[in-house]
Amino acid sequence: MPLTPKIVRPSVRAWTKRTLALLSCDVDLTNEGTIPREIVDSLPPSTDIPKNENKLACVGESGDENNPYMRLIQYEKLLETQIQLAKQLSPHADDDQSGGTVDGEDEGPGPFANKSYVKHLRNCLGESMKVCDWLSREVDALNVFKRVNGGTQDPLASAHISKDSMQSFLVHGATFLQRILALIPNKVDAVSNEHHSTNGRKRRRANTNEPSEQQQNSDNILPMVSSDSLDEAMNSILNGSGEDKQQMLMTSTLNQIVSVLYLDLWQPNQDWIKEAEDMIYGKSTKFYSIEDIESHVQASQKLTLFDISSWRIDLEAKLNRARFFEMEAWSAIKACTALDESGNTAASSDSCLLALNRLQNELCSTTLAAGEQSIMRNMNPLGKQS
Repeated sequence: MPLTPKIVRPSVRAWTKRTLALLSCDVDLTNEGTIPREIVDSLPPSTDIPKNENKLACVGESGDENNPYMRLIQYEKLLETQIQLAKQLSPHADDDQSGGTVDGEDEGPGPFANKSYVKHLRNCLGESMKVCDWLSREVDALNVFKRVNGGTQDPLASAHISKDSMQSFLVHGATFLQRILALIPNKVDAVSNEHHSTNGRKRRRANTNEPSEQQQNSDNILPMVSSDSLDEAMNSILNGSGEDKQQMLMTSTLNQIVSVLYLDLWQPNQDWIKEAEDMIYGKSTKFYSIEDIESHVQASQKLTLFDISSWRIDLEAKLNRARFFEMEAWSAIKACTALDESGNTAASSDSCLLALNRLQNELCSTTLAAGEQSIMRNMNPLGKQS
């Protein structure tokens, strides 16, 4: 009986070979434009058949054509296509139990894959697709990443983000990374299988490295809500992410984005904000001079990709008051020492004392209502503390 495309069964090995190549292909997904055609064409042949055309045509239709990061959307579509094609497979077919090649070889039908390994690869595809979908919607954070990473020097490019938005991005990114770092598509013990053949030989059980059901349902859970917990999670990720070089493309991509934004943007800004808040609110026992605040405000000019306007406004307000305070103090001292035409002091010592006492009270917050604190409480406006 002649075979027709309608009854041809897709090859599990061919699907596995293309899936492994897709998950580990070498392409920068944060660049503008689409994935180069030569990279797509270099992938092993797809296992789609004519009857899948209508179903596959609907894959990725919801993508935003105006999104500057079309590579992410295009890659997500390729991943989703592989997931749809996996539904047509029969992993335990007889012709898929012998022969073939090992991982890494270009020729041949592809590596052996039983039902457990196909499920493992589908999980890798699904997690990569979730990361792709999330990243493609984080345009502001990606724009900031491009500026920090030297990808664009266009001063008109939209590359500005608030502290809360950046913290939310890093928290989500760290959560995704914790889930996908353990997913290694071509890991040896995942390729090994448990299968009883007709001659009684037994093979090892597949290790699919699947996240638990709780992890699979935690897409919208943000376990890290503070800067300290984010720092702890990121340090753990940064210390362990380089241990295994057989990472998926989305793992290495997300790891680079999150690492650059955390190390080169988040940490320097957090250090600046922490000292700024101490200057503004007096959280420590440290005293600051006018020069200290001036230099801190000047340092903020380097933090152009992060919205720190609220802290700068408070620092400048404190700086203006400190300058005026210094002028008032020296004016009071000058009035006490000025002489009139007869050689006597032009102002009574009581007036000078009242003026200096008023300034001292402002420093000590003794004249303010209960619960209020003076803006000058941690300032030493007449010179640096010795």
